[in-house]
Formats: sequence, C-alpha cells, structure tokens
Amino acid sequence: FKKTKYPNFHLSFSIQLLGLFALVLEAGHQGGSLTHGTDYLSVSRIQQEISKPASADSALVFEHVVLPILRKRCASCHGATKQKGALSLISLTQILKGGESGPAIVPGKPTESEIIKRISLDPAHEDFMPAEGKTPLTKSEAAILYWWISQGKPLEGKKLADYSNQIEINQEVQQYLGFNKSENSIMNSSADARAVPDPKKLDAVDNLRKNSVMVRILQHTPLRIDITIPPNSNLNMEHFSKAIEPLENEIIWLKLSENNLNEGNLTFLARLTNLQKLRLEKNPIGDGISAHLKNLRNLEAINLNETRITKNGLMTLRQNSAVKRIYHWQTPASLQP
Repeated sequence: FKKTKYPNFHLSFSIQLLGLFALVLEAGHQGGSLTHGTDYLSVSRIQQEISKPASADSALVFEHVVLPILRKRCASCHGATKQKGALSLISLTQILKGGESGPAIVPGKPTESEIIKRISLDPAHEDFMPAEGKTPLTKSEAAILYWWISQGKPLEGKKLADYSNQIEINQEVQQYLGFNKSENSIMNSSADARAVPDPKKLDAVDNLRKNSVMVRILQHTPLRIDITIPPNSNLNMEHFSKAIEPLENEIIWLKLSENNLNEGNLTFLARLTNLQKLRLEKNPIGDGISAHLKNLRNLEAINLNETRITKNGLMTLRQNSAVKRIYHWQTPASLQP
C-alpha cells in the first residue's frame, strides 16, 4: 500500500463510518419500536410471525389472527413496555385483565367491549384508537375482532375450524392470512381515512350513536359505513328508518340480529342500494323479506338463520344474481326436503 501523508486518516475514517452505521441501526430500531412496539424484534414475536398456518381452517384464531392484529395496530401504546391507560394487549391474560377503563373485551358482547367502542369511533374523535395518527384497523381486522369477541369465552389453542359458525368470518381470516388476495379496496382504505365527508351525513352517524346504535366508518371518501343494532334493543324501527335516510347509499354492512323484527319492520331495506352484507338471524322473518331484497344489486350475503324463511322465499331471493351466500340454518327452508 502507498503510504499516506496522514497516517491516522484511515483509522479515523473507519471509526466515524462505524459510528454512523451504529446510529443508523439505532434510529431504525427506535423507529420500529415507535411504530410496532418495543418488542417487535423479540424472539417470541419473531417465532410467532414465522409460524404461519397451512390454511385458514387450521389457523389458531387467537394466536395466528387476533393477537397479531393487536400487536400490529396496538402494541406501540399497549405493548410490553408502554401501557397507556394501564392496558396491555400482549397476551390473552392481559387483554381480559383490562386497564383503567375496565375490561378491554366483554366476552360475547362486542358492542359493550371497550376495544370495539374505541376502534369504531370517528378517526377525528379524541378517544379513537389507534391514537396519534397511527394506521387504523382495516375493515377485515375490525370484523375479525368483533366476531372473535362475539363467540363468548376467548380461548387459546382453538382453530377456526373448531367454531360452528366459522363460515361467517372465514373469508376475512383468509384475506388476513394471505390465502385470498382479492380483498375489496374498501377494506384497506387508510389513504382516505382522514378525508372529511358531508357534515350532514356525519350528523346522522352521531345521531345513531346517541341512540345506542353501533356505527363503524369503514371509508370516508366516499362514505361507507357498517351499522349494528344490539340484540334485544327494543329500538323503534320507524324512527331508525328515518334516522338512516341520509345514509341509505352509504350503508354496506347491516346487522339487525335478534331484535324481534318481521318483514313489516324492514321495508326500508329496499332502499339500501349499496348494501353488501345483511344479518337478520333470530328474527321472526318470513318469506315477505324476499320482496325487499330481490332488487338490491350489491347484496352478496344474507344471514337468515333461525328465521321463518321457507324454500319459496329462498327461490325469490335467488332471483337476485348478486346474492352469493344465503344462510338459513334452523329454518323451515332447511328442514324441508
């Protein structure tokens, strides 16, 4: 090597380069911790991430789906080292323990569960989670959490195939695990999450929420919402029908299960032109419901389990070519030969 005029130059430069490399690594680690939580590179976390199920049916619902969602979206504020509101979401034990606001979940009662209440708020609300401008849960992730809580006592080590009604959430689980890449664009609408829709429509949303109706904003531009009326709510359906008039074109998911409804209460359904999924199970609904639904050209799935629908009603519904799935367990239709 040619001798240099400055013998300590190479050594000094090498030390500075190593120092810069160390700073870059530390900055990257701190950035990852800020976004994903301080345990995002832990051995247990890495093992969990690489241990993927072979199929959706073989997936452990809590370990493979629910916990990774919570880690991805919530760990930066409710992880191993930082627990805002004294709430940690890193294990089932901690989730059930809850925090300063009480239990994070109420088994079997998603609408009463604090975590569902928080992720369902408008992103502009001060209590919306995840906070601090972090990416909100996608439509599929929120639906999975809602379904998981609704199943009752949460358990570890339980596969999706072990749930009797897993068909209700199978598609979302497949999409989350990457077995189905055709997820609808509205399920990942974070790019639009902070756009501002028509104030009159937001007022209608607030009005529904004040009357104990659960409203989840799935997308802001254009506005797309998911509405759930809690079971046995005794809600006046005539008032509800008027309350949703400003939102008729924005409702894409609607759940009215177990509210003692019949087809006479539900004439407004015919006006929900963008409705995709409808749950009416455990209501005294007969074949007359078909007339309200047969012309909804975006309706893909209808749950009529434990209703009074017969084969005649199903035949009318199937005239709607948009409908791909009709659930009718424990109905006259399912008992007829």
